[in-house]
Amino acid sequence: WYLVNTKQVTANVGTITRYAKLLGIAERKRVKKHRRRGSAVATRPNQIWHLDVTFVRTLDNVKAAVQLLQDNYSRKIIAWSVSLTVSGLNTAELLRKAYATLRRIPTEPIELIVDGGAENNNADVEHLIEPLPLKKLIAQVDIVCSNSMIEAMNKILKYQYLFQKPIPDAAHLEKSVEEAVEDFNNRPNGKHFGLTPNEAYAGKVFDKSAYHERIID
Repeated sequence: WYLVNTKQVTANVGTITRYAKLLGIAERKRVKKHRRRGSAVATRPNQIWHLDVTFVRTLDNVKAAVQLLQDNYSRKIIAWSVSLTVSGLNTAELLRKAYATLRRIPTEPIELIVDGGAENNNADVEHLIEPLPLKKLIAQVDIVCSNSMIEAMNKILKYQYLFQKPIPDAAHLEKSVEEAVEDFNNRPNGKHFGLTPNEAYAGKVFDKSAYHERIID
């Protein structure tokens, strides 16, 4: 899709993939997991957010918490943090940071899907979201949906980015997460026909008719 959108190649994506395999330059095959029944699906940016925390141990034996806040529709990581503690204050600050990036006040509450961890369900978080158009929902408790999207994002962050190089300490971890988020948000995503998460979040839409016309020509 990147080749198509940058107009380096004019062909059906399936054709490009077949030639890539014939030339021996195809990407390593990945196992595709089916979406869990009842998973949340947004139809526009800032309709559903996912929040979760994962842990990374640095070479100096420090266990750091990495929190990510991701938009369901675009897959964009809106906000992130690296800290040595997990707390409601940290979660509230992350949500405050994410909400401050919005260009306009949502007309409908944003559904914020979290797990049942104490860092998400506490007085600090409740106090923050009470006056805001945010509706916190605990996955598989308040709703049948899981929080699998952000859990998958945690794995991508670790195995495609962080674990690819040594991380001496928390300062290096923070820099590595920053670089990973920047790369992920600007990397073509198949869900939106090769648009990046940043582009999809900004409202850009893939022009299917123009794509088909270029192939026909």
